Amino acid sequence: MPKVTNTFIKSKLNKDLDARLIPNGEYRDAVNVQVSRSESDSVGSLENVLGNKLINTFSGGVDDLCIGNCVDESNGIIYLFYTNYKDPSETERTYSINANNYIYSYNVETNTASVLVQGAFLNFSKTNPIFGVNILENFLFWTDNRNQPRKINLSLANGSYYTTEDQISVAKYNPYKSINLFQETGNNTGIVETTMKDVTSKFLPNGGSATVNGAVNNSADVIVDEIKGEILASNNQYSITGAEVFTVNNINGQITALNRTVVTFTSATLKVTLNSAVTLADDVRLIFNANPYYDHTFAGDPNYLNDLFVRFSYRFRFEDGEYSIMAPFTQIAFIPNQDGYFIYFKEDGQPEQDDLANSYRSTIVSFMENKIDTVKLIIPRPDITGSLSGDLNISELEILIKESDGLAVKVLETIQIDSDYAYNAAGEGDLLYDYKSNKAIKTLPSSELIRVYDKVPVRAFSQEITGNRVIYANFQDKHTPPVSLDYNVAVTKKDNVDLHQGAATTQGGAQSGTTLTIATGSTQKGTIVIGSIMSGTGIPADTIVTSVNNKSVPNITQIIVSKSVTGAVSLIFNAPYFDANTVSKSEYPTSSLKQNRNYQVGVVLSDRYGRQSSVILSKDANIDSTFIDFKNSTIYNPYNTSNELDTTGNFINFNSDSWPGDSLKVLFNSPIGPAEPAANAEVQTTAVGSRDWPGIYNGDSTSVDYNPLGWYSYKIVVKQTQQDYYNVYLPGIMASYPESISTEPGSTSHVVLINDNINKVPRDLSEVGPDQKQFRSSVRLFGRVENTGALPFIQGAANRAGGSASGTLLTLATGASQTGSIIAGSVVGGNGVPAGTIVTSVNNTVPNITQIIVSKSVTNVSALTFETPNNIVSTNYGRQSTQYYPGESSDTASIISTVRDMFDYNPISPPNPNNFPQFYDLDSNPLIARLSTNSKIGQISTTNYNSASGFVNANITSATIVLKNIEGTPVAGMAVTGPNIPDDITVDSFSTPNVVLSESVTLKENDLLSFAQVETPGIQFLSVYETEPTESQLDIYWETSTSGTITGLNTLIENTTGAASTLSSWTPTDFKESLNYAPASGAEILATDFQVLNSQGAAIVLGANKLRIVKVLDGNGTNFIEQTAYFQLIERASPNLGSYNIKIFQSFWNNIWYSPDANLRNFVFSLEATVGTFPNEVKSTFTRTADLINVQPSINSSVPATGNIFTNSTESSFITLKGVNGANNPANRTKDLVWSIAKQTNALGQTVNIFNLSQQVVLSTEWKVELLNSQVDNIPMGDYNLEIDLTDPQGPGQTAIYVMKFGTVPTNIWNYQLQNGTISGGGAVYRNGVLIQVNQTNNPNNGFYIYTKSQPGFTNGVDFEQWVIDYNATGITTPALIDRKNAITSAGIGTCPSWMYANTKQAVLDIWKGNCGMPGSNPPVPQEVNQISNTEIAEYYYQILEP
Repeated sequence: MPKVTNTFIKSKLNKDLDARLIPNGEYRDAVNVQVSRSESDSVGSLENVLGNKLINTFSGGVDDLCIGNCVDESNGIIYLFYTNYKDPSETERTYSINANNYIYSYNVETNTASVLVQGAFLNFSKTNPIFGVNILENFLFWTDNRNQPRKINLSLANGSYYTTEDQISVAKYNPYKSINLFQETGNNTGIVETTMKDVTSKFLPNGGSATVNGAVNNSADVIVDEIKGEILASNNQYSITGAEVFTVNNINGQITALNRTVVTFTSATLKVTLNSAVTLADDVRLIFNANPYYDHTFAGDPNYLNDLFVRFSYRFRFEDGEYSIMAPFTQIAFIPNQDGYFIYFKEDGQPEQDDLANSYRSTIVSFMENKIDTVKLIIPRPDITGSLSGDLNISELEILIKESDGLAVKVLETIQIDSDYAYNAAGEGDLLYDYKSNKAIKTLPSSELIRVYDKVPVRAFSQEITGNRVIYANFQDKHTPPVSLDYNVAVTKKDNVDLHQGAATTQGGAQSGTTLTIATGSTQKGTIVIGSIMSGTGIPADTIVTSVNNKSVPNITQIIVSKSVTGAVSLIFNAPYFDANTVSKSEYPTSSLKQNRNYQVGVVLSDRYGRQSSVILSKDANIDSTFIDFKNSTIYNPYNTSNELDTTGNFINFNSDSWPGDSLKVLFNSPIGPAEPAANAEVQTTAVGSRDWPGIYNGDSTSVDYNPLGWYSYKIVVKQTQQDYYNVYLPGIMASYPESISTEPGSTSHVVLINDNINKVPRDLSEVGPDQKQFRSSVRLFGRVENTGALPFIQGAANRAGGSASGTLLTLATGASQTGSIIAGSVVGGNGVPAGTIVTSVNNTVPNITQIIVSKSVTNVSALTFETPNNIVSTNYGRQSTQYYPGESSDTASIISTVRDMFDYNPISPPNPNNFPQFYDLDSNPLIARLSTNSKIGQISTTNYNSASGFVNANITSATIVLKNIEGTPVAGMAVTGPNIPDDITVDSFSTPNVVLSESVTLKENDLLSFAQVETPGIQFLSVYETEPTESQLDIYWETSTSGTITGLNTLIENTTGAASTLSSWTPTDFKESLNYAPASGAEILATDFQVLNSQGAAIVLGANKLRIVKVLDGNGTNFIEQTAYFQLIERASPNLGSYNIKIFQSFWNNIWYSPDANLRNFVFSLEATVGTFPNEVKSTFTRTADLINVQPSINSSVPATGNIFTNSTESSFITLKGVNGANNPANRTKDLVWSIAKQTNALGQTVNIFNLSQQVVLSTEWKVELLNSQVDNIPMGDYNLEIDLTDPQGPGQTAIYVMKFGTVPTNIWNYQLQNGTISGGGAVYRNGVLIQVNQTNNPNNGFYIYTKSQPGFTNGVDFEQWVIDYNATGITTPALIDRKNAITSAGIGTCPSWMYANTKQAVLDIWKGNCGMPGSNPPVPQEVNQISNTEIAEYYYQILEP
């Protein structure tokens, strides 16, 4: 025979394969052995498995159970998980604050045990054994499919180191708050400023600097040079006060206030006159209107952020080396140079600054660069009261930065966090970091950019280690979010700064108690609302305002607070949470929501460990609130219009100068509750989140509502797919046509395209011919700024009194004919006024000027114009450009071509009159775009533009030219163009038909002369078009910096709206299957009534029908409100208004009992409480659960009764039992019941199998079963212990306990008689007896018995009938006794006994004869009277009394 040899060196048992297919080295089966895996030559040999030995007891109580373990073989340590807690049921997982939970380590070498972690917060349960336990690099990982996966550092665990879920969770704390870029300027001032600063500019945009030219000794006059910027004198157009003056330390650069202001500045002499005398050294640098944030010690790069748009964030590094996800980034840290203002500045001897003109000339806004060079980052504290290192095991904090157009996230700095760095509950301790334009070097891996949450499941059943990675299986990876939330969105101007702080004083002095009367009027300031935290002398910590009798400061007269105060006078109020604070106006002063865009605003919920929901949108409803039109999630933000609503709902003119920018507003109408609208997700909320909806976070492990995995925080996200666009900066817009101002002024305009504007409004070149000169553009344009008819400098006009006059002294007509401004220095214009004529003296003010003196003699003037000289800045400057309101209409470029191709313009032979010079840079033949417009934009070609023309009447060489066919009026100072006209020829004067030129020229008859104003043409001022944005195809929501805790948000909603916050109680301990629907008082499922409470815990009386059951769902999602109604809300009447309970209907009574399917008997109630009236009502939804309580089944009858039962093996049926469950409805009382034999043992305690049960059936309203004999005629005599259970789905209910006493069944019974005497006359005297034969298998008492009952009064003995009477043998519990124990087994004892026994019939008859018969040598023998039939024998039970 072939020989097969198999060595089991793999030490692997394999039951998966057929025995014939087992690979070499594996084995099929083994008992009490193991295969050696040693490194020695004994590998593969069989070894005995060692037995068990008790070496230590770890449990702290008799109920403690080890639910998991892990063996560290390399170190000889066993890790054990213990708990004494078990959930009420497999499907109902709850948290116990009294649970004893432990993690032990046991060292097998030293036989020592240590507690590693302990506490109720571990939330262990016997319901959830821990199967996934692994050790990786000195970390113990485990998962129980109940809590989130966890781990501890075995080097640190000492029984007290780990005390919270934050410290042991594999997923780490999520920093949900973004960095703040604002700070309060003082303590409780309510004044906020941005922390984004320019600290390197020495002066403000309206300031300047200069150097003292010559020492000043106690004088108010200072001569300066090297002027930069602007020196504002008093009574300037911005204020009546001149610039404040500062000095610069030439050694260290520090700026010091001189406490002086500028009164006048004379540009001609560079003399600055101050408001009081000073003493200054030569070459001292002066600063006018100094930058208050200037830092002379700044060491960063002042230009680093100029062209960068950066955001900031942070993340934590934990002691075990893990990193948190990144906190939300801030908005872009950007404030433009000059704070975004266009500046015009011109002083004699200094460069002109004209930002408006520079913008259209270059087609860019040059100052639109970032002015900030330092940012104070205020990193908010996590929601803890201890230290970062202690509470959250944080070791480092990384400051992050990201450029807007870059993908990389970089680390600015890593800050070490030691145990001494603690945050406290007052909010102090926010980490401050001064960013000073330093460049980040370290770049985070690209994987961190898309790491929005740690991929750690919510819970997992399985866990394993491969390599150095932890793998989870059979897991739930995220929570189920609500389908929608109740909020609305609006776009309005950024709100004024409000930190929701307030102050007040008590009326009439110090007050005590909880009700305080407040002094009205000016002492009330800021915000005082329900929920405000009150502080001050005599006020306990955490005192909350619970009631306010008026919502309007300063008219509040009384408040109620949560704690009693003592001697309170001055009261300070602060917001409990910061979510509602409005700070963007100061935090991001120059940022605004883009207009003409669609926005979809969503909410993302997150648990404390960063597991985020998908984007949740709002319900489909719009509302109006305080004149603000709130929409649902999606809102369109149109361009501003020329009017706007004020706070009273009235329309006022839109003021672009004071407009702070727009922002999105999110109005939450109802709290984010544990109940949400989706039927398939609105299920039970438990402390451990055992089902899909996790509830709201509660981190207090001493609370029965402890819920560390509930929704913890929220953040606002925005989807805006309209992305990049261009601003087209134009040198004015010409409405209509240059040669025809009345043609299509409302539907056609023209613009000049130069520089980059040619690319911003590109020509469509895809389908053009080789000679094509005119093109179109498909880019849609939206007008944003248009040029106006206003001139940049102050204008004035007046008429000569009494007609025309000549000379230098002119008398003017007063009154309405005088307009604008006429001041010394004004440039005078008009016919008969020589060029360069200025006003040298004015004797009054407009409109009452009666006389002026001019610098040049005028000739026959009647109408005069006046223009502000260039060295005087005009308040009119800037008004030549104004906001344009396009609505939703766009314009398009129907034709783009050069000016000569579009209009057939010939500069040699221009039209008459010639308005084409209104086009910017006309000589270069620029591209012109003809716009098809929806309304008039820009100005017609003659706006603020004087032109004239005429033909030379005859050949001439002279400065005086006679004209004919004159168009317009040539004015002194106009430029002259025409054949043979040199450059720079101007008009000196004009008197029809003669024009006097500035130089002699030679002209021919019919030469055309054109006259045009020298100044900037009237429409060449900044105008702006905005191009249509590109549409992104990516469905992306952008993260905002708006976030907070859900608890805080809910509290604010409830405080603000008075919304219902919670229910006072929910006690479904009466929700039992024994409930009856009638009477109503007995049908209520709650042991105590509940009330609806507000956020301060006060009961709310809602009113009739203001609380309703929205739905009642069983575990299958069936709604028993919409379909068959099972429940009814009971609303108590007075005096218990505001109290509620819930009762069952008959439909519940008919259909529900404690069935095995928990989904059919456990219910989730969604209740909706409505506070207020429509349209200002606020709805709050609460989810509460009620699981039907089982009533133990009961055994109604047992026939025969429990206890001792005498029987024998011939019986086929022994007992009949009937029982019911705990249902009140008789029709349901037999549902889901099971009879079972729980125990059957013999007298030695050994299990036997001699009983079974019949088929279980319904008998009327009871559940019936019979106990049957499974071994008829084959049951040894003796006692058998029997227990029969009646069980329902919760488990065993009532138990019937019996002792089954199995006796014998006689084979034969006879009635006998024995003569034992004679009477006189020869008669015989007989003694009766019963002869009994026992002949059973395995019965040691087989044989023959005689019962004759030898007792007084029974000298004649007994027969069969008397025997059963003697032993009361009437049933199974009272057998007829066969006394083997006391039976006499021999004759001649001298007396007649009651019982005799022998192995044979004859022998027992002889014994009877010998003891009870006639004396003598040959006495009579016993005689048979009759034999008892088997039927009669079977009527009784028999029991042998054994020796």
